Amino acid sequence: MCTVSINIDEAKMRQIDPRLTSQESINRWLQHQVDIMIEEMIAVDVKPYTVEELLERAEKGRKEIARGNYVTSEDLFRDLFEEFGVDPNDIEEIDRQLEESKLQYAEAI
Repeated sequence: MCTVSINIDEAKMRQIDPRLTSQESINRWLQHQVDIMIEEMIAVDVKPYTVEELLERAEKGRKEIARGNYVTSEDLFRDLFEEFGVDPNDIEEIDRQLEESKLQYAEAI
């Protein structure tokens, strides 16, 4: 373990969540965010591609598109919304609820 010191604008932290009023609450929230970020980085097994591999992948993609083998982003999201039973008009509310539950979780630890 190591200890890191950073400077945080407390007013901006309160814009994220008005409950982040003390140094201790900010410390807990930031620690939680850093823990999540580290776990996500560990979970991603990133192997860089060579230039040749990238060119090969790009050419394969161009050929698939030319054959008509592609899905538009609109079709993809429509299918995902349908599969998961989500009304696209509710996305902003879902985002707000997710953010609220993250902050409540951070406050609990």
